[in-house]
Amino acid sequence: MTKPSEINTRKKRKSLPQNRGNVRREKLILAGKSLLEERCIEEISLANVAKLAEIPLASSYHFFPNINSLWVEIASVFGTEISQVIFKSFTLDEDDNWQAIIRICIRRAAELYRNNRSYQQLIIGGKTPAYIKLADRRNDEVIGRLLIDAIEDHFVIPDFPDQAQVFFHAVEIADLMFMLSVNKHDEITDTMEEEAKRASIAYLKCYLGEFLHQ
Repeated sequence: MTKPSEINTRKKRKSLPQNRGNVRREKLILAGKSLLEERCIEEISLANVAKLAEIPLASSYHFFPNINSLWVEIASVFGTEISQVIFKSFTLDEDDNWQAIIRICIRRAAELYRNNRSYQQLIIGGKTPAYIKLADRRNDEVIGRLLIDAIEDHFVIPDFPDQAQVFFHAVEIADLMFMLSVNKHDEITDTMEEEAKRASIAYLKCYLGEFLHQ
């Protein structure tokens, strides 16, 4: 009969390669983000990433068969992070309306991009690959649904057709303003952050009106 201690030893042996693999994968992701902070996306190869991560290139292919697959993974990390950042708890004043939540969300998103040039270049840069744009559209659909939930936590949203699609469009409008700013100024300026707020709110007013009941 196999002793419990022997079973535990086998489990530990099996988990060691897996843990080592997770560490290497994370190193490659961090190295990719670091290079995006400093270099143009078109200039970065998987070999560059592997060198910075101090992982043999042959081993890197086990995690990411090409540089595009690494960018997709970083875009996925961004999607998770931006949702967590945007939808932290909201503290509203008594006279605030639903528009205050939109302003807070857009401000938080702009700050995340400003503090992470890697995300700015990969997601809203002028040379963002088409497959990353597609992945980000899916992220924006999730953000649109979470935005509905955030507003409904404080206000009553009236029923109207294609509600999720409307909020997705509002997110895309803000993204467009961010992209225009990055393409022209290489950053999200304060002016274009305000434009993103104005444009998204103006669009949503067509469906929500000026005020919502609490």
